[in-house]
Amino acid sequence: MLNFIAIILFFLFIYLLIAIFKPSTFLKFTKMQFSRGKTALFAFISFVLFIATITAAAPDETTKGIEDGKSTTTVAESDANDANDAADAKAAADEKAKKEAEKKAKEEAKAKAEAEATAKKKAEEEAKAKAEAEAALARSKNPEWNTAELDALENGNIHLAIDMLKAIKNEPVTPIQATAGSVFKTPWNYYGKPVKFTLYVAIVQDYPPDSETGKIGMLSEVVGTTEDGTIIDVVGLVPSGDIAVGDEITIVAYPVGHVTVDNKLGGQTDQLSVVTNKY
Repeated sequence: MLNFIAIILFFLFIYLLIAIFKPSTFLKFTKMQFSRGKTALFAFISFVLFIATITAAAPDETTKGIEDGKSTTTVAESDANDANDAADAKAAADEKAKKEAEKKAKEEAKAKAEAEATAKKKAEEEAKAKAEAEAALARSKNPEWNTAELDALENGNIHLAIDMLKAIKNEPVTPIQATAGSVFKTPWNYYGKPVKFTLYVAIVQDYPPDSETGKIGMLSEVVGTTEDGTIIDVVGLVPSGDIAVGDEITIVAYPVGHVTVDNKLGGQTDQLSVVTNKY
């Protein structure tokens, strides 16, 4: 608005300035007669007003420029703040992701270490159990026989022989050659050794598997006499099957000592006690 007034005052000043030198021009439009002095006065007044209007308009432009500058600065600052906020948010997100990744890595490392420790402990326990089982198996296969006590019902050799035969299972063996009489005479020299015997069956007896005798592995018992008259009491880890009194059988058995039994005619008879896992 001030710019428009300034333009009008400028043209008025020019018009009055012309009228000073050419009054007819002024009178032509105003139809009034002014002296050159009054016309100059009006021209001066219009010039002063023109200058005042220009001066008044200038601050508005300056203020507008400042406001525009402020607005631009504010926008720039806002953009900068937005950029900083975005950068801070990204940095915070990255830091959070980093911490979560570190936490996850620690948890995975801990879980892995625990799993490895558990697996190692399990492997050690399994190896220990295996070693103990192998040692027990080796001891069963090669027991320490009681050579001090001859009585097989007292020396524990029957149980050792049962455990030994369970350990060796069906492993092939090569029986030694020895007469029943020589084995009967010094049975301790034959402990743990397979010996072949041929005898004539006088007594045959099977034991129920759930009986006390059956639970320790003794499922049958055969008593017979060899050609040299040695009486052999055979403890079997298997049922006697088709064996009957009067049969002649050949077995491979392990001597364990003597057993003393009462005979029908009075007195006692010593017998060679052996253990076998097959007839």
